[in-house]
Parts: sequence; structure tokens; C-alpha cells
Amino acid sequence: MIAIPHNGNLSSGMMFPLVDNFADGEPALDGQYAETRAKWERLDEVTQSKGDSEAHPTLSPDDEFADYKTWYWDNLDLSIANAPAAILDAMERREDYATTGPRMRLRLFGGWGFESEDALRRDLADIGYRCGVPMGGDLTRAPTADAVPRFLIYTLRDPIGADLNRIQIVKGWLDNETGETMERVYDVVWSGDRAPDQDGKLPPVGDTVDLSIPSWINTIGASELGTVWQDPEFDPSERVFYYARLLEIPTPCWAAYDAVRFGITHEPEVVLKEQGRA
Repeated sequence: MIAIPHNGNLSSGMMFPLVDNFADGEPALDGQYAETRAKWERLDEVTQSKGDSEAHPTLSPDDEFADYKTWYWDNLDLSIANAPAAILDAMERREDYATTGPRMRLRLFGGWGFESEDALRRDLADIGYRCGVPMGGDLTRAPTADAVPRFLIYTLRDPIGADLNRIQIVKGWLDNETGETMERVYDVVWSGDRAPDQDGKLPPVGDTVDLSIPSWINTIGASELGTVWQDPEFDPSERVFYYARLLEIPTPCWAAYDAVRFGITHEPEVVLKEQGRA
């Protein structure tokens, strides 16, 4: 077991106290307490995007870089408005997504007025929040009776992972007449110069996996994908849900790595390749 104190700047000194109680100034903490913390707390999060514990202009007045997002007030109880409690807030909004392991980025916004060029802009999140609702949200209040929802989607590959194959939108709804559950999967943007066939099916992206290593090379796929997509079969009388699915190019799965590591041959039915996804 190892404990890593996080975001010590937020504690206003209480993470590493010199006395037992800040309120009444009891005697200094004893040596056993210090030794116990030194044993288990081998590391400290000295800096991060929300604040910094590396340096402080009061301690280092001649260090011009000592004032990096310095936290000047005590907000341990999160009573200050707009405090960093943002991850939990996003969870409460269901503004999140899951992956099979790779650390790709995925953003999805739904709105009524997104334009195709919005997917090309680098302030995509700002546009998405201003003109729509993020993933996990409810898209309501259509501007007109015949308005059709449009979805702004952007993905970025894992920096040390596989290139991207395609983005799909999965749509689900209840049929108004039968009450039957319905589903439709749309390929909305993809890598390369592939085109859907006459049945609307997109050809595979290809395969660069070498099972003898095992590994793959990113000579196919794309490092980023984005688009603005509009539901071609939208019925405003139906309650519909949508979510995005991102697929990587094929990569070896754990069984392939085990085969090389342990020098074994798997049975034919064992899957050795996969497409990671979010």
C-alpha cells in the first residue's frame, strides 16, 4: 500500500501540519506520527492543473515562476462558489463516457443549429456548450416544429494508442404504433477514402496487426475524427436517445500478448485481435 497526498495547496497547510490542532495550537506532532507518514506517503502531488504546491511567491520572492495558479484561500469544505468539485459535477450530469482501456478523447454535443464547419474549430467545446447540450443531457425546446437535431462530434486518439477507424451514432426509440424497441446504427465519419456500399455498409478499415510480436502500426486510420451529423430519419413525435461509439483500428488483444509471452498456441476460437472503443 502507498498513499499519495493530492492537491495539498487546497488544504491551506493542514495536509502537513506542525501542530495537532490548528484551532488551539496544541504541541507539535510526535516523531512516530512523522515516521508513519514518511513510511507510507512516499510521494506527494506537488503540482497539477488546478493548483500548485511546488513554490510560493511569499517563500520565493525572487523566483519569477513561483506563482503558478497559487491557491490563496481556504476552501477545504468546498464552500466557495465555482470551486474545483468539477469531476463529480460532470458525473451528476452524466457528462462522461467509457472506454475499453485506451485513453482517447471523445466529445459529443447535441443542438439545433450546429454547422459543418464547427467540427473544424479548436474551440469546439465552447461552441458545443453555447449552442447545445453535452453528452448526458436532454435536447429539448426545438426552435420550430420541423427542426432536426444535429450532433457535434470530435475524437482524438490515445497518444500512445491506435489510430481511429470510425465514429458511429447509435439511435434508440420506441415505435409509436407497436411500442416495440427500435435501434439504428449510423456510420457518421470515418478514416481514409472508404465509401459505403449499396447496402450502406462501410468497408473495414484494414489490419496492420503482427501477431508474432504482437503489435500494430498506425499506417491506417486517423489521429482525429470529427463531424456534424444530422439524423436523416428524425420523427419529432418520438422520444429518442443517441450516443456516440468510437472504434479504433485493429490491435492485438491480451490473448495475443500472452501467446508470445508464454510461447503458447491458442485454440482457433480464441480471439487475438480487437478494436478498442469508447
